[in-house]
Formats: sequence, C-alpha cells, structure tokens
Amino acid sequence: MTTQTDVKASQRTSTGAFVDESSNAIGRCRVKGFTVTGAGTLTLSNGNGGTNLIVTATSAGTLYVLIPGEGVLFPTSVYGTLTGATACTIFYG
Repeated sequence: MTTQTDVKASQRTSTGAFVDESSNAIGRCRVKGFTVTGAGTLTLSNGNGGTNLIVTATSAGTLYVLIPGEGVLFPTSVYGTLTGATACTIFYG
C-alpha cells in the first residue's frame, strides 16, 4: 500500500525556482502534472543548474500534461526555465 500526499500547485511567469504558499522554494517532491501557456519551451530541472528532468516544446495556447504513476521525482527542488512560454503551473506532492 502506498502513502498518499496532498497535491499542491505552484505557478511561475518567468524563469526561477517554484515556491510554496509561504514563498519558500519547494524542496524534494514529485511533479504529478503541469500546464504551460504560450509558444516556446519549458524545462524543469532538479534545482538551478541541475539535471533537466522534463523538457517540452509548446505552441500557442495552453498545454496540460498529466504524468502517470507517481510522477517525476525532483530530489532537490523544482527549477523552471521558460523560453518564450508565458506561464507554467506545476502540480506536485
């Protein structure tokens, strides 16, 4: 039997670390899904300068991606690089 965790959301409109409701950088977590708006590229990495774990190109509009299973583990933190994209929301737990 697996342990359930609450799923939370965090949004960025520019490159940087995703933060929680207290404006602290999100630590170790699993990204369970994300939305990205605008044409460009979204890169989610394990901390600033860490390994790129999710990279996706987007076109105009909003893309929603649900990650199957337990999601993607970010051992340190979640850092987003938005190139051309205007916003990204991650769902994590």
